[in-house]
Amino acid sequence: MFCTKCGSQLDDGAKFCTNCGAQTRFAPVPPPAAAPAEPAAPAPAAPQPQQWQAPQQPQQPAQPQWQQPAQQPAQPQQPAQPTQQPQWQAQQPQQWQQIQQQWQQRQAPQQPAQPAQPQWQQPNQPQQWQQPLARGGAAPAQPAKKKGKGGLIAAIAAVLAVVVGVGGFVWPGFLKGGKGGSGEGGIGGAISTALAEKFSTPEEFYQTVESENVDTLAAHVSSVYDTFVHSNVTSDDISISGSLRIEPGDKLRELLLDLAGERLEELNPGEDLKWLKSLALTYSISKKNDLSGLNGSIQLNGVDLATVSAMMRSEDGTLWLSVPELSDKWLQTTLEDLGLEDNELSGPLGSVLSLFSQENAEKLDPLTGALPDDRLVGSVLEKYLSEAVDCIEDVEKDSGTLSTEGVSADYTVLTSTITPDTVVAIVEKLGPELKADKDIKQTILDIAAAAGEEGETKYKEFTDKIDELLEDPSQITEDMTDNIVMTVYLDKSGDVHGRVIEAGEHRIELLMPEKDGQFGLTLRYTNAGEERFSLSGGGKRSGDKLTGELDLTVQGEYYAVVALDGLDAEKIKDGFLVGGVELRPTASLWDKVDEDGALPESVRSLLESLVLRLDMNTSKDKAEISLSVTNGSEKFITISVDGAKSGAKKLSPVDGAEPGDWADDITLDRLEKVVASIEKAGAPTAYTDLLDDLLDSAFEG
Repeated sequence: MFCTKCGSQLDDGAKFCTNCGAQTRFAPVPPPAAAPAEPAAPAPAAPQPQQWQAPQQPQQPAQPQWQQPAQQPAQPQQPAQPTQQPQWQAQQPQQWQQIQQQWQQRQAPQQPAQPAQPQWQQPNQPQQWQQPLARGGAAPAQPAKKKGKGGLIAAIAAVLAVVVGVGGFVWPGFLKGGKGGSGEGGIGGAISTALAEKFSTPEEFYQTVESENVDTLAAHVSSVYDTFVHSNVTSDDISISGSLRIEPGDKLRELLLDLAGERLEELNPGEDLKWLKSLALTYSISKKNDLSGLNGSIQLNGVDLATVSAMMRSEDGTLWLSVPELSDKWLQTTLEDLGLEDNELSGPLGSVLSLFSQENAEKLDPLTGALPDDRLVGSVLEKYLSEAVDCIEDVEKDSGTLSTEGVSADYTVLTSTITPDTVVAIVEKLGPELKADKDIKQTILDIAAAAGEEGETKYKEFTDKIDELLEDPSQITEDMTDNIVMTVYLDKSGDVHGRVIEAGEHRIELLMPEKDGQFGLTLRYTNAGEERFSLSGGGKRSGDKLTGELDLTVQGEYYAVVALDGLDAEKIKDGFLVGGVELRPTASLWDKVDEDGALPESVRSLLESLVLRLDMNTSKDKAEISLSVTNGSEKFITISVDGAKSGAKKLSPVDGAEPGDWADDITLDRLEKVVASIEKAGAPTAYTDLLDDLLDSAFEG
């Protein structure tokens, strides 16, 4: 016997393919396969006509009897087999063998395609070659195909949401096979998509395309989850270092002088703030087992003013603090001494430090340890979304033109309808598998235990909800008042260039037609015919990079222009931003912000001419982001942030001093050196003299 998915040869009676994991007809998955008919006598070398007329006997494509398939009686074992399929098989028996081999090679490229003829000679497996392009097969005797290793979907509402989410998130520019192929990309993907479109029913073609989109979506969501969540919160050996730099422009200096000009003039007559070129903070944050560390320094115009080092031990809340410019000693105290255990220290500092308290550490460590890994997250989406997609059987296929923002292109159009009965079918298919999924059970038990709750009780609540839906599916049909209709626009490679999702009075449009290197883009949400949100425009696409301008409208108000400057759409798949984005707010936005008219006219005039630009280059372990705000051709302010992730720096407890001993080590001479650094950075002597006078008074007192 051979696998219906990848074509690999299997042992007789095998329940799962050892190569790709797909179920065979022997796998005990409900609904059970129909009982096989009595096997026919072995086929002789030259088959007779009655051999292919028998319901369970495989057909021989090379025989002339195939030329009249329409005259043969319907086969009871294959009620879902399209009647037109035998017709093209009769006309092109040799071409069909080549097509089947190409399809098997794409499904399992690491294995050589198996010859088609031996597969047809198995008397008890007629469906294996009749539905090579359908995901999961259409014949009732063929068990539904399984695709993942585990899952974590807890209720039918979530299942329905993610099914519709396939249309909401898998769209061009974000989850698009940018190399010209659906899912896998390349010429092979384009060929397989073309074959699936030509030789499949609309339902089979839709399931094939969406299943490949699900695979892509699962891989990228898993990658994002691991990069930004799991690998960070569960690591006991990590360091993040970087800097924050602020550079004011002349327009900001003018604004500061307008707001505090009189006071500054008293301190330093003729003050223009030209000396204030930059403020910067460099930092390094490390976590090593139960120790957390922070190193930071403050610079004015590139000159170091002060360096701060701190360490925290979560086991007992011990805190060490060092400021070399003030003292050679380390200050040693505890969060309890600072009043954090009783929430006595308020404000931002108290909020931040309280996160490192022993109590919070004891709560957070088990929770972070119970988080599922990226493999499990990916298999959840891939397995259960794929099986949910396989339940969508109301699909119409057509061709049409998609036009938006002056760009038009022709596409294949698939329209699917998700009815209450579809959702019931999803529940009936996924429910038993969710209950039997050991990964789901273990994850629920782990998270419940980490939260201090009874795991078995929580798991029973989960299975009881599934049983409730399985026993009474009418609650689904009663709650779902509207069908969900999704229209998908596909190019010849199977890439999605548009989706329209409608449910009752709600309508979501995600459109991006492309032609001759130009793209049009429309993201729109309407409710009861009223537009609530719209982002529309167009531009050029070069490889994965988008350059163009989009208009942002909210509730009918034109709020801003969003300009893209080489934004890498491929990188966005994994949550990384590379390229430039510019935001140009309109007067309508500032009217909304300043509804009471409290802003001075000079400030309002300045805001209406501002342009915000983000230049980004982020990856898994590094990030560089620059925000520049300009006023016409003049710079208002530039804020630059960069960071990098690596293994933790060396951390170890130190011998610290009591707060009183540490404070006694702070001398006037040390403080005057700090003031001297401020003067070295270019601050006017009027300010440094004032600081010296204040210090002298404090120490004399």
